[in-house]
Amino acid sequence: MRLVPSAGETEVPTTNQAVDGLSSTQTNAVDAKVVAAVIYCRFSPRPNSDECESNQQQLARCVAYCEKNGFYVVGSFCDSAVSGGVLNRPELQKAINYLHPGFLLVADRPDRLARDMAISLAIRKEIEDRGARLVFADGNNFDTAESELLANIMSAFAQFERKKFSQRTKNGLAKKRLEGVRVGRPPYGYKVVDGKMCENEDEQWFLSLAETLYRGGDSFNDIVNTLRNAIPSQSQGRPVCMPPSIQVIRRYLRKRQKGH
Repeated sequence: MRLVPSAGETEVPTTNQAVDGLSSTQTNAVDAKVVAAVIYCRFSPRPNSDECESNQQQLARCVAYCEKNGFYVVGSFCDSAVSGGVLNRPELQKAINYLHPGFLLVADRPDRLARDMAISLAIRKEIEDRGARLVFADGNNFDTAESELLANIMSAFAQFERKKFSQRTKNGLAKKRLEGVRVGRPPYGYKVVDGKMCENEDEQWFLSLAETLYRGGDSFNDIVNTLRNAIPSQSQGRPVCMPPSIQVIRRYLRKRQKGH
């Protein structure tokens, strides 16, 4: 089963799909030295990640790379909104588990595989231990000593870039705190209006009811179930807010007991 489109076609394999085992055609293709490829794509957490098309774009470039080099794509796996600084990624592990000796794992660029040098080396070792090989659609591969050095430099730069971005974010947040600007989401029961934090009436109503039920002897699970059935109807065009979780109720009651 050849998943790579023929010349002139625009169709690409859908994300997170793989062939359930190799067909006899695929096995013969591999035996005949036709290289089978598994594509892996990833993008980092970001606002509106559900609308991000980065994986589709990476997939299209990887498919084009495989088509150009005559590789057979037998599966594609994509992690959405997952950091390149972590090793535990469900779709990456599926992609690696799907590799057979002689297969290729194709990623768009080194920083799409990982943004940490140690993680990049660990992934590459696991791929090589399976008798497979890692290649990148942008050409930064390991065919020669020079290309391997360049790929390692790119991985190191991706790690450096990630750490610099993290430091810039921390510095920016620290500056905002010093200026008295509220950073992050307000706690349950509050909202930010014109840069100032004030009470959220609907959420405060839930917290007040939770405290009344707790003082009446209800368990936390009973309180949560009661709150879920007591969601107030929409009024004055305001959206219906959701009741607090057990963790939020615990923190709220703990502060109340301490007199905060």
